[in-house]
Amino acid sequence: MNQMIDDAEDAHDSGIETPTDRQGRQDRRVGAGASADALRAEIFARDPKAREDWDRSEPRRRLADALLAARKRAGLSQLDVARSADWNQTHVARMESATGPWPTRGSLNSYIRACDPSATVGLVIAHAEGEFVQIDAAVAFGNQAIDRSLETLTNARLAEPVAKAAAAAGPQAAKSGKMRHAKRD
Repeated sequence: MNQMIDDAEDAHDSGIETPTDRQGRQDRRVGAGASADALRAEIFARDPKAREDWDRSEPRRRLADALLAARKRAGLSQLDVARSADWNQTHVARMESATGPWPTRGSLNSYIRACDPSATVGLVIAHAEGEFVQIDAAVAFGNQAIDRSLETLTNARLAEPVAKAAAAAGPQAAKSGKMRHAKRD
């Protein structure tokens, strides 16, 4: 508890404003009132490994965001998706969690179909070719019309150069030759 108070004082001393309650007392929780970006920056400054873990989890976070967006677009609750897929609500919550395990292809397909029966899950296989990304195969599972449409992406080159993606992934990825997903501008 003392550590939490010390951390809250440190946050206050660093210029991060903390909210007050109705009696004007400061909220003493760590990072209270700070934006998520400010808190993340503070944690990354204290713990470089946290930054590596955060970067490594980006694909899982993007998947969680995509699942949540599909459910919201359909106007469904987690319980609605769970009932449609014959799961419990906690399974849906884990799938929508950026920290949960990677869902199986079957679970992803069931989730997406619960949100939109005409939708399906696919797979893209790609590699770096010179300064561009070459798509080797794009396949949709369970929907032939979508699969045929995705097939047109096979042998396509992505316009975003690999060098730009490597720079966005950070100096470690560029040195090792390994790249992570790069955010688009």
